[in-house]
Amino acid sequence: MKLLCVTILKLASMILPLNGWPELLRFAFDYSKSDSPNLQESKFLILASLSQFKGQTLISSMEDIHQVCLECLTSTSRSLDVKLAASSAVASFIQVFSHSGGDLMLFQDVLRAMMKTLKEALNSQQEAAAQELLKLLIELGEAVPGFFRRELDEVLEHMMQIATTETLKEGTRHLAIGFLITLVEAREREPMMRELIDEKGMAPCPT
Repeated sequence: MKLLCVTILKLASMILPLNGWPELLRFAFDYSKSDSPNLQESKFLILASLSQFKGQTLISSMEDIHQVCLECLTSTSRSLDVKLAASSAVASFIQVFSHSGGDLMLFQDVLRAMMKTLKEALNSQQEAAAQELLKLLIELGEAVPGFFRRELDEVLEHMMQIATTETLKEGTRHLAIGFLITLVEAREREPMMRELIDEKGMAPCPT
């Protein structure tokens, strides 16, 4: 199935820039709801890749993309691998959406679902999956730091907990620290984040 997904993505990279294959997005929507975990994962990977080629033209479908990803992340029957693929799609489209001037409030419930998925991965001792999620959150923090503004208290609390839990792997803890550093650095680029970060006592020491 993953080989098929790779083949589809290679074809998409050649056809989509030419405004071809309009059925691919609907195909991904339909099969993301399939009962097959492999099919679900593949379709979310396709959705994530679509943002590279058709990002700006998919703004009108953003509510559908939001709903499909949210349903996956809040489902109790979806596997962690599928939720990781959905998180990757979310991260890609949030960046496209923000660059087009879209309201990131649309995805706040998805952020909460991603944080819950991170907790589930850690609680089930699946740290490899947790690390992948942390990398996605760092990517979002670098590209769209304002996305975390409304959920900042919960996000910071959870990252601090991960960073200070000695039973977790060093790589996991370092990624949590990396996320915190990313947000601190973002205060220089995002005036609205600066005030919030400073309120939390996370402002960098003057040199």
